[in-house]
Amino acid sequence: MKMIPLASTTRGLPRSPRPPHRGRRGALLLLVLSMLTLFMMIGTLMLVLAIRARSTSRAFADAVAGSGNRAAARGLLEEALMRLLRGVPPPVGGPPPTRESLLADRYGVDTKTGMLTGISPAAGPIVTATATGIVGDWLDLAGRILTIKPKASDSAPVTSFWILSKTGDTYTLANLRTVGVQPLPAADKLPCDVFVNGLEFAGASGHEAADAFDAANGFLTQASANNATVTVTRPAYGNPGQNLVVDNDGDGVADGIWLDDFLPEQPDGSKVRVSFLVLDLGGRLNVNAHGAGGAGGAVGPRDVNGGPVLQPTLVPPCPYTVWNSLLADGNSPDTPAAPAAGNRRPAPALGSDLQGRFGGG
Repeated sequence: MKMIPLASTTRGLPRSPRPPHRGRRGALLLLVLSMLTLFMMIGTLMLVLAIRARSTSRAFADAVAGSGNRAAARGLLEEALMRLLRGVPPPVGGPPPTRESLLADRYGVDTKTGMLTGISPAAGPIVTATATGIVGDWLDLAGRILTIKPKASDSAPVTSFWILSKTGDTYTLANLRTVGVQPLPAADKLPCDVFVNGLEFAGASGHEAADAFDAANGFLTQASANNATVTVTRPAYGNPGQNLVVDNDGDGVADGIWLDDFLPEQPDGSKVRVSFLVLDLGGRLNVNAHGAGGAGGAVGPRDVNGGPVLQPTLVPPCPYTVWNSLLADGNSPDTPAAPAAGNRRPAPALGSDLQGRFGGG
């Protein structure tokens, strides 16, 4: 009997057909993986760009809001100074400001208003003006400051003059500038508004007769000096004995505190801190004004002799040597002292250059 292998019986049988999608599984998997990789790369790129943009924005914000930007810093310092001089404005519908105005403290709120109808000459240290509507005689107005506010169509800036005298509606005014001439309103732009400030330290109209280191004058820095040692008893807008952390004048001695709420919040939500050093100079010697002397027994800055003030600091005492050297014309403070009469020079004329402590120039 002949045996036939089983394999030969199955060789000719048809095989099961392959699924039509079986050969595309790898391509779809590669496509999915490629898309996921692409999305991951795009996400990584967006993340890197976002981080870079945030870092750049922060650096730009720090440059704009920080002291490195002179324009922004100057604007903030200007605002801080104006709030010191004019007071902190109250919020809309809120209570009055808690910090006083230095200008109101000095001049009060008794401002006189009027209309400027004429002013001449166009240049010079002394001008004559005609103004109507200002109530008060020359005894009341002499020494006050008259400010001219030109019309909006006039190119002249706001200017201020010292009232020397008044006759009727005619005023004699002195240029407040020691150098240069203040532009005046054009004749065809008159009349325009004028304002006259209140009387200094009048003790009325809401302002004091004098300043002191008390609660009513919190802006003042109370400081004393003993030779080279400076001691600050109370900082501006602070309390006696408060911890001092700011050196405003750069002399190595802390003299101020940080004020967090003096300036308004910035557009980016940040706050700018400020510190003040406000010194009363009324009791100090001025070598350009004091010691001029004069006959007639007049009492004023020219008759103040600084010699006795400076004498105790000398070892051994040598009467008035330092004071005479300050007032003497020379090239150094060691210039030999001339007779006392020769050291007392007159106050500088209006509009002239101020003499330095070592003479001309």
